[in-house]
Amino acid sequence: MALVDIGGQVVLDRIQSFDDASTSVSLLHTLPPELLLKIFRSHIFLHSPGHDEGHAGYSLQIFRSGESESFRVGCLALKLAAVCSYWRRTLLSTPMIWSSWCIDTAAFDYPGSRLSSLFHTYLSYSGSVPLKISMHFNERLSPETQGVLEALMVHSKRWKSAKLMLNLQQKITGVYRRSLIDRSTRDGRPRFYLPVADFPSLEELELENLKRASFCFRSFRSWSQLKKLSIQHMRWCQFAVHDFSRLIEFHVSQGLIGPSIAHFLLHMPMLQKFTLESFRYVDHQLQVEGDPRNESNVHSHSSLTSLKIYPGALSPVSWKDIRLPNLHTLELEVSEQDLLQDTSDILKWAQSSPFLSVLNSTTHLQILDLDCVPEQTAIEIVTACSSITTLNLRIGDFEGAELFKQMSAGFGHTPIAPKLSSFRVYLLGSKLAYQIRVYTRFGWNIAFIRLAKALYGLIESRCATLPEACVADSEETPRYSFTQNASGILVLDSEDSSSLMQFGHEKRIWSRLASTSKSFKIINVPPIASI
Repeated sequence: MALVDIGGQVVLDRIQSFDDASTSVSLLHTLPPELLLKIFRSHIFLHSPGHDEGHAGYSLQIFRSGESESFRVGCLALKLAAVCSYWRRTLLSTPMIWSSWCIDTAAFDYPGSRLSSLFHTYLSYSGSVPLKISMHFNERLSPETQGVLEALMVHSKRWKSAKLMLNLQQKITGVYRRSLIDRSTRDGRPRFYLPVADFPSLEELELENLKRASFCFRSFRSWSQLKKLSIQHMRWCQFAVHDFSRLIEFHVSQGLIGPSIAHFLLHMPMLQKFTLESFRYVDHQLQVEGDPRNESNVHSHSSLTSLKIYPGALSPVSWKDIRLPNLHTLELEVSEQDLLQDTSDILKWAQSSPFLSVLNSTTHLQILDLDCVPEQTAIEIVTACSSITTLNLRIGDFEGAELFKQMSAGFGHTPIAPKLSSFRVYLLGSKLAYQIRVYTRFGWNIAFIRLAKALYGLIESRCATLPEACVADSEETPRYSFTQNASGILVLDSEDSSSLMQFGHEKRIWSRLASTSKSFKIINVPPIASI
């Protein structure tokens, strides 16, 4: 039996038996409705039971408490409405207060639970205003949950923001069950199925853990106002038949499948932010109006200003015939898991002609964020992005010395990234060095000293143009920041250095640098103890 720390049914009973005669006169009872509603909105939408900020922003909150079987319920609007008749009238005359819900429907499945009636109460009080919903569904639907889903679909024309997720159930073997989305049944319980409907007011949609997303997409017959879409994967044949003409943000956490990325971009003329983890080439042989295969010109997407991609999105065919002239921010991220695998071929694609042609077309690129990108690939990308003014660099395995040298001025060559004015480096190599390859005592010290000298050479040569430069840290490394002393020289200050636990030995791996020094001061690093 699940526990509920704030009984929604108790509050419902209290509302139903409300007695106006018990109303007491106080200052709060005489506040103008406009001011009272501001106070209510702040209290309701900025708080969550158990101080779980991940569920804040919703009027009704029903969610699982950590890994336990208990659920937390937040229904502050009902609690406030139970205080007095004035507050009750004020709240009930404001449907917006009741129109947002974050619910794990598993809470409806327990015998004796009246939490589904709590949802229907909020729905009835929400009137006809737009809805903001976040719903977690089990693969199998109880009668209570099915009733909630049907009620939601009746009001599909009111959906403004929706996040739909399936709670994946885990087998004993540890393998996740597939989230089948169809009408078939087992043990009398239907599987999750979203009926077909129109969503004319929908602006934001997020679908998570929907393995067969094509079935779910068929449910959205139309959405003329959609501006933000977050999804795990999408095939071109499914994408091409929907209207994305107003889409501004598109986030794909797993991958796109189709002839090229240009095909997708052509259907999103207003797109500004794009996140893509992977792309897989498949020629669906689907000819549509505006198909790049029907045209010989290069596709220039002028509205896209922010792009975040991962190595899996860098296949040679991915960025063919694409130009992004107004791209302002580019982020390329390589995860630690990717670094531990052989991604050499994938990362070579970042140096391929199609992708570099995209970078060379960006005359407005200002911010470049490279996360654990191998050094040679980083050099190629920074060289191609000559207009950048801000570089955020996360380096692993003590790489970066050659990049820093090529960025340095005064060495007989034109430095790459000549317009750089803000520079942040996250030194992640300390941990990854052991995971990728174990350094010998001699080789480890040489790699560290070479990196440190190259970093200082860069700062010293560019100090006049790097007033905001700093080096930040991960949890395993100390924080460094650049400051400018009275002589105008940028120096590197270290806060209290942290330590790294590796093979049971505590090692202080980064040196303390004096803020008064005009040169990079290297403290001898303790040798690595024998294992």
